[in-house]
Amino acid sequence: MRRKNTIYISHKWYLINVLLKRLYFHLLNNLRLIGSRKHSIMQ
Repeated sequence: MRRKNTIYISHKWYLINVLLKRLYFHLLNNLRLIGSRKHSIMQ
């Protein structure tokens, strides 16, 4: 029973990590887009 619970918890943390990574990469891509737009405006 205890083992089952730890597996469930680790699975939950794994999902949270995946979601955080997706958000992180999404933000990075947005920052790159904004940066490239600023560069094109400056040029």
